[in-house]
Amino acid sequence: MSLLNSGSVRSQDLNSCSSQTYVHPATGSTSAIDLSICSPNLFLDLEWRVHNDLCGSDHYPLIICFQGNNNSEALPSWKLAKADWASFVDEANNRLSVSHNSIDDYCDTLSIAMETIPKSRKATRNRNTVWFNDECKDAINRRKRALRKVSSLPTVENIEHHKVMRANARRTIRRVR
Repeated sequence: MSLLNSGSVRSQDLNSCSSQTYVHPATGSTSAIDLSICSPNLFLDLEWRVHNDLCGSDHYPLIICFQGNNNSEALPSWKLAKADWASFVDEANNRLSVSHNSIDDYCDTLSIAMETIPKSRKATRNRNTVWFNDECKDAINRRKRALRKVSSLPTVENIEHHKVMRANARRTIRRVR
């Protein structure tokens, strides 16, 4: 992990040189030619790794995950339109004293709100790829097998077979989609 310095801006190199990110299409040789940089104050919060499949490219996809505290996560919000305001007012009148404005009164107000006003859920989005079928899965598995063969034994025949399997997977996915 080297520290890069370009003028007054300092950045941190995320790559580990032992991770290969490129497969030469003609020879099957691999190298680490991709570079990912970040600010030094983010460096310890990031995880950098290489995906295990080429996904139809000659470069392995790089996966950079933020491991730190993510405050941008959507918090549930109050659904004021669905609130039971009559119950809220009744509970507030029963449990709160008008003469005191203590911290306990504010805590009681919050607990009454939690009981009578619903909150939204954190939205999770499922991506439904209805077009991805067994034919696509088989084509991708054949492409992965050919890549593993090239990685272990980079002969001309294996490289050509990988090119054919990669083109076949691309064609199959385009046709099915």
